[in-house]
Amino acid sequence: VFENTRDFWAQIIEDAQRKAVERIKVMGSTAVTQAVSRLQSILRFTSDFTYSSTSTPGALRALGQFGPAAQPAVPLLVDFLDRDESVAAMAADVLQKIGPSAVPALITAAAKDRRKNVRNRASEIVKALQVRQ
Repeated sequence: VFENTRDFWAQIIEDAQRKAVERIKVMGSTAVTQAVSRLQSILRFTSDFTYSSTSTPGALRALGQFGPAAQPAVPLLVDFLDRDESVAAMAADVLQKIGPSAVPALITAAAKDRRKNVRNRASEIVKALQVRQ
């Protein structure tokens, strides 16, 4: 049971999003590529703001549901590791769902990124992915 109306609507939205991602996957790789590209556009647009847009969590959740197919978004997701804690944690989760194909960009970020938050988080994700293998 939901404690409040907000939780109820959040669950409805998440369920609809999950079903939409499942349908896109069934449509094939071209549809997935287009969806990932559009989600990246949403994230690029929201990254222009100093606050986290309400669109950001939804776009990150959807990218995570595409798993390894979201690999083209890795550079953008690495940038999101320097956002507020909740957005950075969601970006880290998506990078882990993308899996081993994200590792080269994460290693580079861990070694060379000018932002300490990004270096630290990228290093943590690489370690988590190595443990999973």
